[in-house]
Amino acid sequence: MTTIILMQSTGLKDKEETEIFEGDVVRHIDFLLNNETVNKVYFKDGLFMYDVVVDEYTYDVPIGEIIENSIVEVIGNIYENPELLESVEE
Repeated sequence: MTTIILMQSTGLKDKEETEIFEGDVVRHIDFLLNNETVNKVYFKDGLFMYDVVVDEYTYDVPIGEIIENSIVEVIGNIYENPELLESVEE
C-alpha cells in the first residue's frame, strides 16, 4: 500500500519560484544577520512559520516576512528528506 501525504501550500515561492509547502525544509540566508539556517516550515497560530536562530535564541517568524528580507530556497521536505534536519535537532 502506498502512503500519500498531503502538504498545505503557503501560497509563497522561493528564490527559484518553487512553491513552498508546510513540511518543506528550506535554507534561509539572512544578509543582515550574516547567517544561514536550515529548518522546516510549519503551521502555528494561523500562520506558516520558520524558526530563526539568533545567538542562542530561537524565534518563530512568519515565512512571508523571511522571504521579503532574505533568500529562501526549498531543499527538500520532512517526509522525503528527514536527514536534512538531523543537524538542526541535535
